[in-house]
Amino acid sequence: MHKLEEVAECSTDPRTGRRFGDHGTAEQAIDFALAGNNEAWTQETEFLRCWRTGDLDEWTEFYPWLARQEAS
Repeated sequence: MHKLEEVAECSTDPRTGRRFGDHGTAEQAIDFALAGNNEAWTQETEFLRCWRTGDLDEWTEFYPWLARQEAS
């Protein structure tokens, strides 16, 4: 129970700069994969698998891209 209270007190996930659990929409993830903005991935499907399963270590380029899309 103590852990849940800690999460409730912090509204922003420091790993992503977004609210906890907010990883954008599936459409945004697909747009990112199709745009070819991430040179580190050799296959767009690998990013989408990581996005779907919540593997935050593989999303480092996605969050800045997402923030730019939302700002425009």
